[in-house]
Amino acid sequence: MATIGTASLHQLSDSKLTVADNAEDIRGRKVLDQAGAEVGSVDDLMIDDRESRVRFLLVASGGFLGLGETTFLIPVDAITTVTADAVYIDHTREHVAVGPGYNPEMVADTDHLDSVYNHYGYRPYWATKNVDSPDSSRVVQGDLPEKTDSRDRSWCFDDQIPSFSAGQPFRVETLAPAVVHWSADEWHTAHDAPTRDSSREVHLTDLPTSDLPAGATVRFTFFWTEANRWEGNDFAVQVAGPDQRGSLLVV
Repeated sequence: MATIGTASLHQLSDSKLTVADNAEDIRGRKVLDQAGAEVGSVDDLMIDDRESRVRFLLVASGGFLGLGETTFLIPVDAITTVTADAVYIDHTREHVAVGPGYNPEMVADTDHLDSVYNHYGYRPYWATKNVDSPDSSRVVQGDLPEKTDSRDRSWCFDDQIPSFSAGQPFRVETLAPAVVHWSADEWHTAHDAPTRDSSREVHLTDLPTSDLPAGATVRFTFFWTEANRWEGNDFAVQVAGPDQRGSLLVV
């Protein structure tokens, strides 16, 4: 059991709690990567008893990439799609394979949980909450985006987040000046948002997406102004409910 401030992490199966919506009880389902390759199956869910939310998938692999049977902690932020028999994550199984394995003796170590979040590119859930933990100030005072009152990270080429919270602008960062060409209705209409130089040696823009409902998809590409060329690829992110990213409710 891990203690984060006054909260604890433990396996759902070891508690008397159940997932609030039975359809979201994904234990036993296959875990598939970005390409649909099997990573393993959801052995259990790690819950935070302070907010009664699922924070990690405990994924058991029967052996892949030459590894024997292994168990991994994967943040639920990584989930992109859930079907009746599978859970899809926004990473490759090769990336999972080189990540921190699950060690019951290390799960109480905040630094170890930090390393799990860092490996998958997500901010620890306690870093964006007002949790009375000495570690929380260390994380919150890191290199945060320019905007405030947000639990989301910016999209950039090195960190292509799959979703952002409803009710917020969607921030895009680049290393060179660009115009972000984007649409929220499958390119029936499109908009242009030029980036601006920031004090952090990156160029950024905030797309006005605050009014988009949860479940909407934002598609976008780039016109590189200095190179006078288009990126040539489209990208997409989904709008998630404001309190649903990285968590499932348990009761």
